[in-house]
Amino acid sequence: MKINIKILVLLLLLMQGCSYELINSPNKEKIFVQAINVNGDTRSAFIIKKSVMRKSNKESKNRIEMDIDLLEKVSIVEKNIQNQVTKYKINLEAKVSVNDLKSDRDYSKNYTSEKTYDVGDRYSITIENSKQAKKTSLDNLINQILDDLNLYYNQ
Repeated sequence: MKINIKILVLLLLLMQGCSYELINSPNKEKIFVQAINVNGDTRSAFIIKKSVMRKSNKESKNRIEMDIDLLEKVSIVEKNIQNQVTKYKINLEAKVSVNDLKSDRDYSKNYTSEKTYDVGDRYSITIENSKQAKKTSLDNLINQILDDLNLYYNQ
């Protein structure tokens, strides 16, 4: 009986130091983006810039500058027997370079995201499918960039 109580107290003391901490908690933005330069499609550049700046925290000690080069490619994936295009693939590439102003270190990485979309019966349906595929691909790209920044600065 005494051994069980001692083991229980010992386990409670050992587990007291263990805690769970969210990596992506909203109150713990670890970076402040002092400047961001995005080259490429203006609409996509605006969306990326606003998404990254939304995660920036002015009180953070880690001050960074970012340069992002966007490249968008649309290619044909599939054609039917009449040689008409039935599917396209949109591929977004981002070359991101981060300059840490505090430690004067550079970090660079390439990100890619691709999405396939169908050609509709009408041109307007094809354009809508293209917009949705581009939006989904851009969201994936933004999430990859933000996740890597969070992981890099949470160490």
